[in-house]
Amino acid sequence: MSRQKIYILAAGFIILIGLSALLVVMDREQQVIQTEDVSPAEETEPSTEEDPGSTAGAQNSGDMDIEGETNEGSFDAGDPSELREQAEETLAEFTPSEEEAFSRASFEEHAYVYTLFQQQGEDYAVEEENTVSSAEWIAAELDAWRTFAEEDYGFSYTRENFEAYMNEQEEQVLQEDTELQVLLDVLESENPELSAQQLEFQYAKSFIWQQIREDAAADAEVNPSSTQEWNQLYFEVEQNVFEQLQENYPELNSSADGPE
Repeated sequence: MSRQKIYILAAGFIILIGLSALLVVMDREQQVIQTEDVSPAEETEPSTEEDPGSTAGAQNSGDMDIEGETNEGSFDAGDPSELREQAEETLAEFTPSEEEAFSRASFEEHAYVYTLFQQQGEDYAVEEENTVSSAEWIAAELDAWRTFAEEDYGFSYTRENFEAYMNEQEEQVLQEDTELQVLLDVLESENPELSAQQLEFQYAKSFIWQQIREDAAADAEVNPSSTQEWNQLYFEVEQNVFEQLQENYPELNSSADGPE
């Protein structure tokens, strides 16, 4: 194999792991886009099985949900004891600082430790600079969502509201995510607040959307039975967040497509 091909493959591996944490967050908050409009019966009949990341009212309105899903990160679900060993090795290498809850600093600490945790299952090394860049980019994006929600819809984070939201997710989602659950358990034994802040990082975007979407829909006069209008609303909000991200974090403009 030529030297040029080797360089190209090596660069590809670095970019892949740099994006892995971002993809996990995106997977956890995946947009579930329905292909058909919701019927009037669905609009008025509350669902008995809520999708993760949604309220009954929004589901029955044909809303596009930001779904918390099982982790599809860089390694497959394995033996919990092996995963626990990987989590402990991660914390031996880097233990997050206890930052202000639901802040950019907290998001960055936990994006970084989660990326390190993923890398424990990989056979190749990743440069520290790429891991740091990935964590910074993800944290800035989540912070832009929080700032946008505060300024445009009066969003205010409270741990009580977040815990209520997560109680709806736990049975359907969190217990199925072996990797995350193991990491949370190890963080809990280190410091319960670190475990709570890792959970905030993992579900920040879906929680914010759940909190603001009814107000956003009212402002946009969304037809509650139109899936297309709900989907369009989310894309518009996401675009507004992206524009705020570029405005508030100009240092990221050079890598607007994500961490390199």
